[in-house]
Amino acid sequence: MATGDQHTAESYHRRGLGISTTLATGHPGNLTARTDLVVSHYKLGELAERSGDCPTAIEHWRSCLRILRELHESGRIAPGSRYAPWLADVRDRIEACRS
Repeated sequence: MATGDQHTAESYHRRGLGISTTLATGHPGNLTARTDLVVSHYKLGELAERSGDCPTAIEHWRSCLRILRELHESGRIAPGSRYAPWLADVRDRIEACRS
């Protein structure tokens, strides 16, 4: 990805994170708002990792993991759902970035 594309992508995802945060805060029971917040953190973590900023990547992925755990523990994410495998993936990404 070209540097300009990385900055543009980060800008869009940061805006998305702001919108998702507002919606999830205003409607904490809304699954779509919560999963949109997960996706925003996940994407920003990916972008940070690509640019070599593992501390920021880990911060986003920890936020992502916290929300996923809350949704999983409350039964909002079914075992076969699209987001179920994200728990392991996010844990793996955090561990890989630490090494």
